[in-house]
Amino acid sequence: MKKKILIIEDERIIAEDIKNTLIRLGYDVCDIVSSGEEALHQSSSLQPDVVLMDIMLHGNMNGIEAGRRIREELNIPIVFLTSYADDKTLQEAKLADPFGYLLKPFEDRELHVMLEIAFYKIRMEKLLTESEIKYRTLVESVDDGILTLNEHDRITFSNAAASNILGQTVMELQGQHLVTFADKTSRQLLETSLLKCKSGMPERIDLSLAISTSGEEKRMIIDLRLKPILKDKQYQGSFAVFNDITMRKEREVKLLDSEQALSQQVLMLRNKLKADQDLDNYLGTSREISRVRKQVELVATTGMSVIIQGRSGTGKEVVAKLIHSQSNRRQNPLIAVDCGAIPATLIESELFGYEKGAFTGAENIKIGKFELAQHGTILLDELGNLPLDGQTRLLRALEERQIYRIGGKTPISVDVRIIATTNINLEQAVTQGTFREDLFHRLNEFMIFMPELRERKDDIILLANYFRKTANHELGKEVPGFNSESIEILYNYNWPGNIRELKHVVKRAVLLASNQMIQPADLLLQEIISSERNSNQVLQTKLIFDSNNTLNSMITDLSRQAEKEIITTVLKQVRNNKSKAARILGIDRTTLYAKLNVLDLEY
Repeated sequence: MKKKILIIEDERIIAEDIKNTLIRLGYDVCDIVSSGEEALHQSSSLQPDVVLMDIMLHGNMNGIEAGRRIREELNIPIVFLTSYADDKTLQEAKLADPFGYLLKPFEDRELHVMLEIAFYKIRMEKLLTESEIKYRTLVESVDDGILTLNEHDRITFSNAAASNILGQTVMELQGQHLVTFADKTSRQLLETSLLKCKSGMPERIDLSLAISTSGEEKRMIIDLRLKPILKDKQYQGSFAVFNDITMRKEREVKLLDSEQALSQQVLMLRNKLKADQDLDNYLGTSREISRVRKQVELVATTGMSVIIQGRSGTGKEVVAKLIHSQSNRRQNPLIAVDCGAIPATLIESELFGYEKGAFTGAENIKIGKFELAQHGTILLDELGNLPLDGQTRLLRALEERQIYRIGGKTPISVDVRIIATTNINLEQAVTQGTFREDLFHRLNEFMIFMPELRERKDDIILLANYFRKTANHELGKEVPGFNSESIEILYNYNWPGNIRELKHVVKRAVLLASNQMIQPADLLLQEIISSERNSNQVLQTKLIFDSNNTLNSMITDLSRQAEKEIITTVLKQVRNNKSKAARILGIDRTTLYAKLNVLDLEY
């Protein structure tokens, strides 16, 4: 079918010449008119495929105005024919959105090429229009909200679903910045995602929105997917697809809460079972430990403050955890505080926390141990090491049952149970003036004394075998047991380090035993026993000839000498290999080097 062309030209001779050329080229010329008014009327009546329009016409309406109205009102493509090629004329002609310009005089071939270009543009525009209609139909048919954003993250297009989700009309959404819809908690997350999108990376996030509808603020969570729009690898904007997942998230939170509650119950039961096993396995089953077990059962559910007194390594912390696991507070935290490791200047902030800006460097609020243990238990480990000033502050908190963070003006009520461990006799410390008497009586509602390992020989072999099994598991070994000589040595050794020392001795022995029965040489105790015998002779000499030596100083000297002998023996066996020696001794290399310096050993 021939293409219809309407010619608008005020010079009849030129118009007829153009008509003949068009007919020769295979086009259908539907009419020739000479004024802008006629051009508008005939374009509406004849509906040509293209209008060839001269700019200078008869009548009150020039070609530019007539072409603009034909393009806007009738959507018919315009090609301008003009003898005027100045910048002003061409700039004004752009108002008509023409499909091309042809400067008079022109060749037939130039006219043909211009018309073919115009018809090609018409086809492309038609395809683009059809694609846009299909695209709009598609985006309006989905339930997901769809937005397009410009390079400044402002909305340039939104579908009906986006309008419904965001609570604004399509017109209201135009030009708005996407970040304005995010609530305060999610704004930074969205800004970060938009920056990543600008660098060419697609993003997907769960975003919390604050939507205002009918004067009420509504909060929702959306699943937002961002994809960059690139042209020649340059960022032009982004494509955003999102949907409301508020109800789904609420269900997930409820399900997670249920799972966490169930996990907490399971964990509580596992902890209780493990704590019971620790009492049997880690502490033993002797008559002395049976007494401790009965005391734990008596005091655990009462809520009374408990002091656990005993030498280092006797298992005080295990008993403290057992009391908590059997108490009514077992679902709440057990928070341990190492009283000997806190510098005197930091005791108050460690126990009670501080407010933001309370002092230089306090950039955020710090929650103290008492608040962390709310409705649970605080374990004050080695309480006797707490300085007097810290004891005073602790007593005040216990008596008032409330604390103040450093820099805070509002009291915070606390409900915690206190369990304290100590390796010194607190009653003697009170007498010596190193521990407050009122704090001692406040805590001493119930006291448990932990026996030393040498006082319950029946537990030594049972514990040794328990530690052998755990060491096998940790070290990937299969050491089957102890030979009779090793058992005798273990049984007769004095164990100044109690259970902790036994555990380390057995672990080193498992490492050295090479999956054979543990021999006396693997225990590294023969040298210690010999050292103890020699040290006893030194001790007797000191007792007789040096009246200035106290019991504590003599014990310290003996311990130092024993430690020196052990380290020297291990280094000899491993040919001075520091890394291997540290592993056998159960310490790291830094600690080993520090001990070598303190003990004046060459290395």
